[in-house]
Amino acid sequence: MIDPSTIDMKMALEMTYGKYGKPLSLKCDKFPDVIDFDELEKIKPPRGYRIKVYSRDLKIEMSSFRGICPGAVHYYCKIRFNGPDLVRKSDNSTGCGAGWPKTGRIFGLQSMDVNRPLMEEDLADKSLDWEFYKVGDMTHRWYDIPNAIACARKIIELRFRNYGEIEVEDYYAN
Repeated sequence: MIDPSTIDMKMALEMTYGKYGKPLSLKCDKFPDVIDFDELEKIKPPRGYRIKVYSRDLKIEMSSFRGICPGAVHYYCKIRFNGPDLVRKSDNSTGCGAGWPKTGRIFGLQSMDVNRPLMEEDLADKSLDWEFYKVGDMTHRWYDIPNAIACARKIIELRFRNYGEIEVEDYYAN
């Protein structure tokens, strides 16, 4: 189990990008480490368009293959958020300019997987799942829902500014 109070910005970035994660991008620029919804609205759009952030709310989403896949005993955690839309100045419809996504969404990825570092207990399992891993490598498998949600909340506290409500979507709560 991870103590959420020990998560700092460096660890928060590692936990959301993961070992093989790709940084988000706004065209060719690196996605910011801190996502400030006030700043998102100040992005300079192509001529004839404006930036609109429809929702500042965040969602922590828990999912699993438990009951679907034999042997699945873990959960997955994501932080979902709405990236800004590119909107035509003349109306409220979304549009696309050259090189911009047709959906109107500027950010291609609107969710972050919440990963965690592997512990000794994970590797003691000796299953093929962990054959090429070592302690400290990131995994997206969580075994404790409350711990995953607490860590996601800490990551939100570190990586997001000026957001709205935080909704927790946990289909496995009793």
